[in-house]
Amino acid sequence: MRLPIQYALTYPKRLISAVKPIDFISTASFSFRKPDDKKFPCLGMARSAAKAGGTAPAVLCAADEEAVKWYLEGRIRFSDIPKVIEKVLAKNKDKSKPGLTVDGVLDAVSWAKEETRSICCH
Repeated sequence: MRLPIQYALTYPKRLISAVKPIDFISTASFSFRKPDDKKFPCLGMARSAAKAGGTAPAVLCAADEEAVKWYLEGRIRFSDIPKVIEKVLAKNKDKSKPGLTVDGVLDAVSWAKEETRSICCH
């Protein structure tokens, strides 16, 4: 945790890290398990958004960003974050719009943030 903390504390400037790089060759072993989608519901939503393409990934990110902001301000519970994101994704009408443009993505991000605020207010 020293490196992420140093990174955060020295933003936007960076110090040379005192943390030694990980030697993946001499490290004994790593083990990986399938993530628990019930404990981490946003992982499943992220996979679905990636598969849907179009504006869905941008909408997911914007809804997450706005919901986390509301959580950090103490206005919603942590457990509400995935529920809010799911509602916003369900209302996204431009999920797989062909001919996606930068302006279209930016419009979707603006819409998703506004929609998230609307859901969080109620």
